[in-house]
Amino acid sequence: MEIQVPRILSLNDEMGLLAIIDLFLNKTGYQHLFTTDSRHALSILRQQRIDLFIQDMLRPNINGFMLYWLMKSKETLRDIPILIYSGWDSAKVKVTPARVAGRKLQGLFRAQFEGAQPKDLSAVARVKDANVLYVEGYLQLPCTRSRLVDKIERILKSQSLLTEKERAIRHKHLWSQAM
Repeated sequence: MEIQVPRILSLNDEMGLLAIIDLFLNKTGYQHLFTTDSRHALSILRQQRIDLFIQDMLRPNINGFMLYWLMKSKETLRDIPILIYSGWDSAKVKVTPARVAGRKLQGLFRAQFEGAQPKDLSAVARVKDANVLYVEGYLQLPCTRSRLVDKIERILKSQSLLTEKERAIRHKHLWSQAM
């Protein structure tokens, strides 16, 4: 049986940062794809197996909020774990464990961006609060290589332990909160 190396896609509008992430992840043994273009990232997500998507929030064209809701509205993309790796002011981002009926959802966090004004979300109907995203992780820029790799490893391990039933519960919770 062939062991699949985790495939990670990074999206950021700063090529220098992507080059550093690429160096970190290649040294750790991950297969890393990266792009500065949201549309290209969406194309990769649709065409290839991606085990983790690392994205920034503020970008031209399709920003992080819109891309998140586009992914979550597509059955083929909704289960791809997302790590937000952003320079967003940490005082304006509240990250807490996601909960259903008082129970923590394994490996899922509620990231609430205060003062964010997401661009046009017309591609995703009926989103109640576009500033609240349910993601597998959030890292504030800048951070060390060890912190980034540790966060990635924890997300990938957590994802490998999820059952189909748990994935369905997470998805149902997401849409009950969003609509």
